Amino acid sequence: MKSNKLLIMLLLTTLGLSLLAGCGGNAAESESAAAESTPVAEDASEARDKDTGNNSEVSQEEETPEEDPLYTELSDWGFEFSSGAGGWGTELNVNPDGSFEGFFVDSDMGDTAPDYPDGTVYRCDFTGQFTGYRQKTPYIYELDFDDPEYEKTPDTEEIVGNTRYIYSTPYGLEGTNTLILYLPGTPVKELPEDYLSWAFVSNGTYIKTTYDDYGKYYQSSPVGLPFCGLFNTNGNLGFYSVNTSDKNKKFVINTARFPGLTSDRAQLNDDGTYYYVDSDPLGMYRVTNICLAYDDGPAMWQSTAEFAEYALQKLPRELRPRDPEDVYIVDKDHLDNILMGKYVFLTGEDSVYASWNTGSNEDMMYNIARITSSSGRTYIYVISRDPESEIMTGEAANFYLGSLSFTGSPENLSSAGKEKADSMVLAYVKPNDGKSILAQRLVWITQDDTDLLEEYGIDPDDIVNDYALGNLDDDYSEYDLVPECPIYMQFPENIFDSLTDAEGFAALAKGYDDWDDWGRLMQLYLDKNGKVLFMYEPYTP
Repeated sequence: MKSNKLLIMLLLTTLGLSLLAGCGGNAAESESAAAESTPVAEDASEARDKDTGNNSEVSQEEETPEEDPLYTELSDWGFEFSSGAGGWGTELNVNPDGSFEGFFVDSDMGDTAPDYPDGTVYRCDFTGQFTGYRQKTPYIYELDFDDPEYEKTPDTEEIVGNTRYIYSTPYGLEGTNTLILYLPGTPVKELPEDYLSWAFVSNGTYIKTTYDDYGKYYQSSPVGLPFCGLFNTNGNLGFYSVNTSDKNKKFVINTARFPGLTSDRAQLNDDGTYYYVDSDPLGMYRVTNICLAYDDGPAMWQSTAEFAEYALQKLPRELRPRDPEDVYIVDKDHLDNILMGKYVFLTGEDSVYASWNTGSNEDMMYNIARITSSSGRTYIYVISRDPESEIMTGEAANFYLGSLSFTGSPENLSSAGKEKADSMVLAYVKPNDGKSILAQRLVWITQDDTDLLEEYGIDPDDIVNDYALGNLDDDYSEYDLVPECPIYMQFPENIFDSLTDAEGFAALAKGYDDWDDWGRLMQLYLDKNGKVLFMYEPYTP
């Protein structure tokens, strides 16, 4: 049986050196499993379609009811349009009947005169009414609205106290009577760059393309929009929003699903907190995905270590560390390389990696988790593995923890994939056609494997870093990939680590002059038909 010290060293190696990743309070204590919950986003969409007859082809232009499911969803969000600099912005709030109110303000304290020594303020207080909408996709709508009414006539001005007020129209709503609505959960890949350029940060969620000395990359981009967005296509002007309801509306999902898991528990509470457990049929590994409500515990921004220790004590009893000293924590403050530290962030939010053991003897489990906090909620995602399991090893677990993402939809809170991993293959892999790969099976040989050293004709004195690879002979076989097979690489071009797919894998290879000879040492996980379920680049010293 491996010791806790060995587990700590494994996590330190994979995170500190290679950094593979780039329930309401009492609900987690409950021992009874809850029934599978229907995602909220689906309920709201179905209710809208039933009440209004909406679909991708049918318009709803009739008299708006007093309360409408779509407008009710919008009423849970406070919309903001601002660049984040310059002291200007438009705020908009929607009511369940589709009416809205808001204001625009911009200050120029340097624009003074004897009559207004305190400067100039541009101001617009307005009200309006959404009059109908058309559904374009499950998450995207077109909203119609009447011209807003203004408290003060635009293009007039007055001096109040020592300040000049110039009254205007609301920046962000001008030049159109139609806005594009992006519901929470809208796939970020479907959002136009012109919208992303405005909604680049909302409550810690970064979705803007950024640059640094290492090139271009998306910093911690969520897979699904974790807030509600409005877009004025006339001027390419975008509103993001902040959740103003008491319900949690931000969820953590794994974009690379686990093969062969089945759902043991699926509990989505009324307040949006949740508790999901998935495991393999033999009980060799288990995945727990929990969101806890806010309490008065240590804040993550004050001390990531204290926050993590406190959060872990909120886990179900069978998952809790017996002693805080048994927990090993890795956060951005424990990483020397700045670039590596960036990948501790989970879609803009600081996060912590933690590992510990539970149980003993035959009941022992290795646990590795990623913990973060956002909008007063605590998110804990735990992978638990039997020491004898060869399917979910330390590096594979870190790969999956690096695949977590925030989203605005409670769909896919379960981490269970449809297929089961049947075998593993270590291979040197080359891209093929975007749907398959070419792989040469290899054998990992240590200095102590005397029989294998002799079988493959390897001189022990030629071994570097305590291992060698056997079966190097240019004999490649073709392996089909399951659709959207996740591929994880430690050192792709210009990025420290990256999650990609087969097309991205092939595109990366073509960036090299000698791309025909380009390849990677990868660990392949195969289903019973020999198709690749996922693959990752293992850490090699």
